Amino acid sequence: MSGNICRVCLYLIENGCSLFEVYENDLVLSEVLNKCLDMKIEEDDGVSSMVYDGCAEVIMKVVEDLVEITIVEKEAEEFMLDKYICDDLRDHMDSHCKELKYECGVCKKRLKSRTSLSKRPIKTAGAGA
Repeated sequence: MSGNICRVCLYLIENGCSLFEVYENDLVLSEVLNKCLDMKIEEDDGVSSMVYDGCAEVIMKVVEDLVEITIVEKEAEEFMLDKYICDDLRDHMDSHCKELKYECGVCKKRLKSRTSLSKRPIKTAGAGA
């Protein structure tokens, strides 16, 4: 009888998914539950090893979302690294350079770094006239 009860929601089920079967992307539901819910699910623990299909789908969707979030976070981290840290490093390196590489498009003043250039006040047409 214990084989017909969902290990997650405890409903009686006709058939379902095994907690110990290896699914797409090497996903094993028991391992996910052990990690995410701090459970200790073992194949020979005497409790149902089945999961209702709906519960299994939810677990798989959560794992899929976590993988997607991890990918997005990694891409964001790489963007931040490239955009800000690398810009800061370039600016720092520029500060050691004697050459004035950057020119203000308004007043034509030459500057060492892009940061200095970006801090320049923007003059609009007709200002001060």
